[in-house]
Amino acid sequence: MNGSIGYVVGFIYNEGKNAPSLPYSIIIKFNDYTGVPFFSGVGQEKWVPVLASEYKWGEENMSTHFRKQFPLSLSWALTVWKSQGLTIKGLLAYFLGNEEKEHGLTYVAFSRILAIEQMFVGQGFSLDRLTNQISKG
Repeated sequence: MNGSIGYVVGFIYNEGKNAPSLPYSIIIKFNDYTGVPFFSGVGQEKWVPVLASEYKWGEENMSTHFRKQFPLSLSWALTVWKSQGLTIKGLLAYFLGNEEKEHGLTYVAFSRILAIEQMFVGQGFSLDRLTNQISKG
């Protein structure tokens, strides 16, 4: 579902196909997955196959256009805006900059985690940032 965070663990290709062909599915490990397992191997209970989606458009009498892609977004980092609504269960490193870009942004960043031990703040931040700048809107 939207906002789920997982890790690519493998690819499944149709018989006789290999890279650079589009795979049949991409296998993603979702640590929070609680549904029925798709795979029976030990340690594979949280692996989920993600299939490509196809979108078609065009006029009836003209050649149809289509796009086939996997509904995945690769990321190595999230912005605070992108993380809104998420509860992050892993470790987070914040690089917040020197000033509050938008009212409450630092609060949103800090409220994504479950425990203070999950947080690292790169470059630190000043007391003024948390007491005065955070409240300016």
